[in-house]
Amino acid sequence: MLKKQFRLRKRTEFDYSFKHASFKSNQFLTLATFKRKDKLIRIGFSVGKKIGNEVMRNRVKRQLRAIVQDGLFSLKMGVNLIFIAKEGIENLSYEDIKNSLWELVEKCGLLK
Repeated sequence: MLKKQFRLRKRTEFDYSFKHASFKSNQFLTLATFKRKDKLIRIGFSVGKKIGNEVMRNRVKRQLRAIVQDGLFSLKMGVNLIFIAKEGIENLSYEDIKNSLWELVEKCGLLK
């Protein structure tokens, strides 16, 4: 699990980040990025009801968290990231989700 200092947890943080974010997407994920004034990185995940039932949504969120946690220190600091899952991601394997996520992060230029 991501440490508290790296998580977006409050509804107000999500809303503010969404309002001021720039968006990039691929077939299975959308990434909302918002530059912070400080040098922290905060990460949130959004998996809607189109993905499936609660068990499926939680599974997708756990996989996304694990992938980001493994490569957290290869990301640039000073940004809020919100990963938004799209319909169809629930049918992918862990490796396919991992490849899709890092392809999107690289597309946004967020790798060190």
